[in-house]
Amino acid sequence: DGISTGWYPTEEQDELGHWFVDAWVETDPITDPTDPTDPTNPPSTTRTIEFTDNKGWGTAYIYYVADGQENAAWPGVPMNSKGDNGYGGTNYWYEVPTSTEFMVFNNGLPEGADQTVDVPYDSTSTGWYPTDEKDELGHWLVGSWSDPDPSVPSGTRTILFTDNKGYLCEVFRWIRKILSYENIISSINANYYIFFILTAHNG
Repeated sequence: DGISTGWYPTEEQDELGHWFVDAWVETDPITDPTDPTDPTNPPSTTRTIEFTDNKGWGTAYIYYVADGQENAAWPGVPMNSKGDNGYGGTNYWYEVPTSTEFMVFNNGLPEGADQTVDVPYDSTSTGWYPTDEKDELGHWLVGSWSDPDPSVPSGTRTILFTDNKGYLCEVFRWIRKILSYENIISSINANYYIFFILTAHNG
């Protein structure tokens, strides 16, 4: 479906010995079973956000204010690189408090160097990137995305499958009435990141 993030086998099987599955959205209930109604297991007070350097800065720093306090003196702290995003930019990530008020992404140089405008914290956005416009102070305006990342080409989607049975993972992919399938095999014993390329079958 277009809603669930991933699936995992339950403890039940059908009459053919096939495992029934449950799904999760965004937060893996196996690896991060937070329950906002359970005082012994409260929801996380931090969140991972991303920034895409599409201007060739070569690095990314984050300066933010949370609960009225700076995370560090300007220019903030270095973000963690995720590497090339395949579209000419580099993605970075950092874990910020959910109480963050605003953020400024920059290249780590003294004030007046490349930086974004003050970016209001938005819990519905996954990441931000500089657009091609600046404000009157020369600070980059930003765009944002929410999962799934719109930089992933249309017609594709990344999903997760958790192997909690210790098997070699084999995933078969069928596309409706198309008479072909793709078998994707992985030997990783945790979460499998499956990238589906939804293309039509010739003939």
